[in-house]
Amino acid sequence: MIAQDKVFISFISTMGRVLLTESGEGTVMIEGQLHQVANAYGYHLNVLCLSDYLEITTSRDEEQIDHAIIHAMPGIASLSRISSVKTLVHQVDSGLTIEEANEKYCYGTSNLSFLVARYRRLPFRYGICTTCVCNLD
Repeated sequence: MIAQDKVFISFISTMGRVLLTESGEGTVMIEGQLHQVANAYGYHLNVLCLSDYLEITTSRDEEQIDHAIIHAMPGIASLSRISSVKTLVHQVDSGLTIEEANEKYCYGTSNLSFLVARYRRLPFRYGICTTCVCNLD
């Protein structure tokens, strides 16, 4: 696994967690947005999305590089957060690099970075990823 893979896995897991808990969108839309971002960066995902559970298997060049399980309780949808995710997906499609996306949306001043910071403070039982490099507890 290369450094970019770790950044991507952390980023896609965080995006999945945010979509599941904050967007208010159905599981099919969540899966579609995760696949759209993965395809833009040259990765393949196998995603199982249920109402409070997200399982993501990440592959690159026909090789499985990660398997993440995310448990999360959906909350109240926020239009500003939904807008942030839609903006992110559009920017990824327009050529935003994984490093820029990770910096801007996971550590910057966007609505998603606020959510990431909030998840970092939560104990394991509130949905922190269990099997990948993005373990945020």
